[in-house]
Amino acid sequence: MRSVKLHARLLAAFLLLLGVGSVAYQILVQQVPLTESESDPVWVVDAQVSFQARDNTPVKARMYVPPLESGFTALNESFISNNYGVNVNRENGNRVVTWSARRADGRQNLYYRLMLTSRFAEPASVPEDGPQFRAAP
Repeated sequence: MRSVKLHARLLAAFLLLLGVGSVAYQILVQQVPLTESESDPVWVVDAQVSFQARDNTPVKARMYVPPLESGFTALNESFISNNYGVNVNRENGNRVVTWSARRADGRQNLYYRLMLTSRFAEPASVPEDGPQFRAAP
């Protein structure tokens, strides 16, 4: 009976330390704000593709989307479509999203949304100044 209480207390202490460590990591390393008055700029990129599809024909729509390695952190990326499959690929260093459907008819709307912030992004490297030359006398 005594060892069960000891194990329960050790487990409780371990979980308490794990929770405190997790909160400390978020505050000190990830710089999560502690007050509700702190705010960060968030940019929202929205795009819409609209077209008229022929009755019962296959559809494939492609669009270039912003890179995710641009010095910003992507908070949320959404590909919104009804009855479409979505595939994101890289072509020549660019990201391309492809929506495809076997059958589509009537007016079709495809939506893309990306939310970006600079909070957790790697700091942009400042370019070094090149060599300085004096004017010739």
